[in-house]
Amino acid sequence: MFGRFGLGAAVGCFVGAIAAISCDANDEPTEVALADAEDAFDEAFCDRLRTCDCDPDSNLSVDECREWVDGRIESLRFLGEGLLYDPSCLGEVIDRLDDRGCGQNPENDDDDDECVAPCHPFHGDRRLGQSCTSVGDGMSDCRQGLVCTFVNCQDEFECSEECVDPCARADAGESCQSTQCRDGLACDWSDNTCRTPPGAGDPCRDTLDCAEGTTCNWDANQCVTRPTAGEPCLFGQCAEDHFCETDPVDPTIQTCRAPADDGEPCRGHAQCKSGNCPAGYCLALPGRGDPCAGPCADGLDCDFETQVCVEAAPAVCSDRPL
Repeated sequence: MFGRFGLGAAVGCFVGAIAAISCDANDEPTEVALADAEDAFDEAFCDRLRTCDCDPDSNLSVDECREWVDGRIESLRFLGEGLLYDPSCLGEVIDRLDDRGCGQNPENDDDDDECVAPCHPFHGDRRLGQSCTSVGDGMSDCRQGLVCTFVNCQDEFECSEECVDPCARADAGESCQSTQCRDGLACDWSDNTCRTPPGAGDPCRDTLDCAEGTTCNWDANQCVTRPTAGEPCLFGQCAEDHFCETDPVDPTIQTCRAPADDGEPCRGHAQCKSGNCPAGYCLALPGRGDPCAGPCADGLDCDFETQVCVEAAPAVCSDRPL
């Protein structure tokens, strides 16, 4: 498993921009010298496009992939000029590509919310709280594990950049302008300060959302518990894992419902626990070889030419690691 990253995220750490790769102190990733980066990614990524039988008509060919990799590495070198190079960051992406092989992205883990410090291929030596300069692709002259972000914004044209810890969490009364609040707190937009959000029975506030599991009843200007199955929807909202159903005869009547079991009637995929409402009744997601017109069971995709569920293409076929 890749912790909070699947292959799509491990490689996706570089999608569009090499922003951040998780650095796990308990692992010892391969180290990739910058001079060897093109060859390393050609072997780990581009050659895998062929060995994993990726469709060349809908993805990069191996030659196109190598040309693209070379361009991205050269862009990194340009952006990182004058900064320190960390060979373990690119090495970790290589390791993740090798570990995933021709497989799929793993399911989300229970610890998905765990923050992982970034690992930037290039970084500087600016310390926490010091001013910094971003160079692009998420990199800056901050120390490894820190990010350069805008702070102390007076307006959209007057901001300063500062090295911050992306995993830090602010306590009640502390600023949330550049730091997320701790669990159970929310950012008050009026002054960018973490506060305890209003709960059920408390007055709503324009600049502070109601507590988790509650929503604002604007008619009474009061935070209330989100309605559950059988209760009227509140401004189209229901409790978590419920949906708001509009009466087909009288559209002014909206009622919260729990997703239906297989075999029960439905009027949309979201109304089924399985997420599959093909013809007015909830059904289990189709398996390998079954007819399909949308989602299939885990690990399968719908081939819309044959309209049959087939083995999903390896994640590497659609992900780009740089």
